[in-house]
Amino acid sequence: MNNRLKLDNHPKLKFEHKKTVNFYYNGHKMQGYEGETVASALYANGIRIFSRSFKYHRPRGISCNSGHCSNCMMRVNGIPNVRTCSEPLTAEMKVESQNAWPSLEFDIASLAGYMDFLLKPGFYYKSFIRPRWLYHIWENFLRERAGIGKIPEKKIHYKQKSGKPDVLIIGGGIAGISAAIHAASAGANVLIAEKENSLGGSLRFQTENINLPEIHLDKPGYEIASETANMLDSYKNCQIFTSSAVFGWYADNIVGLLRADEFWELEPSSIIVATGSYEYPLLFKNNDLPGIYLGKGLMRLMNRDGNNPGQKAVVITVNDYGYVLAQQIINAGISVKAVCDYREENEIGDHKTLNTLQQAGTKCYFDCQIQSAIGKKHVSGISFFHRTNKKKIPTQVSCDFICTNNYRAPANEFIFQKNYTGSYVMESPYKVSRKPEFTENMELGDGFYVAGEASGVIGSTRANYLQGKIAGLSAALSLNVEKTELLNGRIAAIDALKILHKS
Repeated sequence: MNNRLKLDNHPKLKFEHKKTVNFYYNGHKMQGYEGETVASALYANGIRIFSRSFKYHRPRGISCNSGHCSNCMMRVNGIPNVRTCSEPLTAEMKVESQNAWPSLEFDIASLAGYMDFLLKPGFYYKSFIRPRWLYHIWENFLRERAGIGKIPEKKIHYKQKSGKPDVLIIGGGIAGISAAIHAASAGANVLIAEKENSLGGSLRFQTENINLPEIHLDKPGYEIASETANMLDSYKNCQIFTSSAVFGWYADNIVGLLRADEFWELEPSSIIVATGSYEYPLLFKNNDLPGIYLGKGLMRLMNRDGNNPGQKAVVITVNDYGYVLAQQIINAGISVKAVCDYREENEIGDHKTLNTLQQAGTKCYFDCQIQSAIGKKHVSGISFFHRTNKKKIPTQVSCDFICTNNYRAPANEFIFQKNYTGSYVMESPYKVSRKPEFTENMELGDGFYVAGEASGVIGSTRANYLQGKIAGLSAALSLNVEKTELLNGRIAAIDALKILHKS
């Protein structure tokens, strides 16, 4: 492990690493910290290419760092297609790359990229169907190249368990924590399930101050995440499942959940979906190069995992949050060479952060159109031009990593799995959202609620907290708990949320 690749001298964060353990990557012995993600340990050992694309075998690196994409999938302890960005590291773990030969660094199949004019979409269905007897030979070859991993060496056995919580909360960000606190404080038996290894969601890696007046907190996001999770931990009637995946909702209101080697069949009385949102990638040439990160993926890499992404950054953004990301990169002691904003300068709302960045030497470009990321196996720069420039003369900025910040999409698949009504909304030229229909009590249907960004309202931390409070109190009231203070608390939270949306 190369300690120079760790941010151990971060001016705001103190990283508490567990004991050092050995693990093996493609047969090579490496070291990492027990409990950190496999991707984090590999990154600290200098690995930048984590997979190869299906068709042209282009190099892929860490991108979302949250288990939502396939960029970091590897074979771990004989199990294929493990998302290493969310898999905790253990001693003597065996990690192997997939879909590349002889190695990820040099994959002979990447030569297919030079023959893209021959390999048109669907070519494998059109070019190998005759003679028919030869098709099955081609079929086996194409499957071998598909990169879906080899069958596990051993059968996976799960212990079957069941539970009947009063309230099941899916998602452990600030909305889910708020819902759990208020439902548990009302006396409901709560189970909160979070796919990451600790509660807090995106707040865990935010260093900017956030004001939550409802619980008298005005602190950096990571401190709020820690304190609210500790508040929830004090309730004996609340079970906390981390590193858990809720994967389906079935007949008779049965919900399936996987947790380590356990398969749970849950039958909750009420369900609150607080699964947050996804980041859209920005579209431009070479946007899949290693060293290009989604905004919150980069924050996880730096502020959660304590890894140093590089020395020179470029931030590409379509909204004000890009300037917050740039400031957090600078807070980590890294230079931001440029911010490329798709908008015109008069559309900027956060002038205070913009001025701070400019005073720190960051160049801010507006009305940008990204032409291409520069590099082959890793990003080395960005090329863009201004839309008002009729000659389309590109500007190039050298960098060793790029942070992209696009609009976010609500992660509400679980809601629509049960055919709850909603609509698609074109919110901007860059964003289409699928929003469910819910009441002011955050209710979607009988005993079914939504909170936070999964509702389709991508707002502030305070708004997410209030929605969680409303959903948690509503779920408790649906259990026929007759408490006037619960009704009054819900009404007050609804009023506060309305005022917040108006402002």
